[in-house]
Amino acid sequence: MNEAAEVELRTAIEAIERASATEVVVAVRPRLRRWLIPHVLVGAAALLAVLAFALFSDDYEVALWTIAVAP
Repeated sequence: MNEAAEVELRTAIEAIERASATEVVVAVRPRLRRWLIPHVLVGAAALLAVLAFALFSDDYEVALWTIAVAP
């Protein structure tokens, strides 16, 4: 954060504290923005769900070659 952002944040916090009977605490925690593992797990779960539907659905028939060619 640059100095202007800190001043603006401090001003906003002080305005909230003056208007109410609360004390505002801002916690800044580092985090990794793009963590790969959850995205891979969700993609794998979706892949398995679609594959299971395509293979075992009685209502919707899918030719096996279409699963390999156009997943």
